[in-house]
Amino acid sequence: MMRTIFHFALADVKERSRRYSFFVTMMLVIFLGYIIYNGDMLITLGDYRGVYNSAWVGSLMSLTITFFVGLIGFYLVKNSVERDIQTGVGQIIATTPTSRLTYVLGKWFSHLTLFTIMIVILGIAAILMQLVYREVPEMDVWALLAPLVFVAFPCMALIAGLTIFFESVPWLRGGLGNVIYFFLFMFSVPMAIEWFEDIGWINDPLGIQLFMQSMSKSASQAFPTYSGGFSFSNADPQYPVLGTFLWPGIDWTLDLILHRMIWIVLGLGFVLLAALVFNRFDTAGVRRERKPKKTLVQTPEAKAASRSLDIHPLNRLTHRTSRFSFLRVYWSELLLLLKGYPWWFYAGVGGVMIASAASPLETSQKIILPILFIVPILIWSGMGGREKQYGTQQLIFNAPQLLSRQWPAAYLAGVSVTAVLCSGLLFSLLLHQQAAQVSAILAAVLFIPALALACGVWSGTPRLFEVLYALWWYMGPLQGLPTLDFGGTYSAPQYTYVYWLFSLGLLLAAFAGRWWQMHRL
Repeated sequence: MMRTIFHFALADVKERSRRYSFFVTMMLVIFLGYIIYNGDMLITLGDYRGVYNSAWVGSLMSLTITFFVGLIGFYLVKNSVERDIQTGVGQIIATTPTSRLTYVLGKWFSHLTLFTIMIVILGIAAILMQLVYREVPEMDVWALLAPLVFVAFPCMALIAGLTIFFESVPWLRGGLGNVIYFFLFMFSVPMAIEWFEDIGWINDPLGIQLFMQSMSKSASQAFPTYSGGFSFSNADPQYPVLGTFLWPGIDWTLDLILHRMIWIVLGLGFVLLAALVFNRFDTAGVRRERKPKKTLVQTPEAKAASRSLDIHPLNRLTHRTSRFSFLRVYWSELLLLLKGYPWWFYAGVGGVMIASAASPLETSQKIILPILFIVPILIWSGMGGREKQYGTQQLIFNAPQLLSRQWPAAYLAGVSVTAVLCSGLLFSLLLHQQAAQVSAILAAVLFIPALALACGVWSGTPRLFEVLYALWWYMGPLQGLPTLDFGGTYSAPQYTYVYWLFSLGLLLAAFAGRWWQMHRL
């Protein structure tokens, strides 16, 4: 069994390493290491930070892995089962004696191998960072690498197990699962830290509490004015670091190491759970609509006619062309965007729209508008990549005047959906004569479909938009970061014209991508 699992994992890693996306992923990880090395991401405690000794650099890189790679890496590896389904490999595996447990364990080891490669790359970056900064000349290899081994690796083992579980459940395999994981990751960890502080290791898969408690003690001893606070974020020139302190690192006791290893066991638990729900590519249980079979009964007259048929020559077709209707194409694109969702989804969206019009203006802007900007993410994510996803490129791309007919209709359909969603709040803002806020929301109405169309055209999958937009939405409309707040939810709409221009740039990128795809056929 172990030999089979090893070869499953090895084959999956080899297949991924040949793909262009693997190269892009490794470049992104190297770029992430460069950001940390350049000092753009910091751990600060109030106005202070630790000296860049081995323990601090290793812990900084460990948090980078658990937070950023833990979030983005889920989407980078979560397509192995789906790829086996699309390529037909799954049907071949279904005919072999390979068990469900063997298959999912092989996939888990494959994902864990990819995550380990990322950890090694960032570990090398941590060593280079220690050598270059030299705030402390001595290098402690144990203090530098222990956070990567005992914090980052167990966390990534847990996330690797989660990816297998999400891929094994059919309704979590697509865009809905991507959105659910994003919210679980972004909201469950801070809520667990706030609500379950006394539980200990169970609420700290990323290692935030582990580092925060130890670093806070050292900061309090070095600076009596330190009143608390822990931040892992980008460096802000407006809030410079006022002082540094020496942090000796975590005391890695056997009990603490065993607690961290529990996350590996929990990751294996998700793999075992995935083996229970995985259908092993068996489509026998898939519900299909049964249509009554039509039986052909040949009459004696039909039999006699079939024996002697006169073949007549066909006349040449005329050169008449059908009249083009942009409204018909636009309506078809709109139906493609909106089809396939249950009635309660539309009812929920309608309820949020009504609430945005009926609620007080401040409530609508601060609370309801961010909800409106995230609820239709699965609708937008289908734009631009539907042709590749369903294998209709040769049919669609050979249509006459595609770039002047179907392409603008697809974008206009996305704009229409977004405008209708925001119509209630726009009406309230117009009544209150909030012209600047209206302009900001209109910029968002143009920006979101343009981003979805560009991501879909260039990636061919909805995953890129779902990940990129979810991060953008979290940092912008939800957290109020001014440069990313495309709808002016919290900050003054000072970047409205930037997003108008950005929308135009995204449309040009989508246009260029579609033109390139058409000329490749």
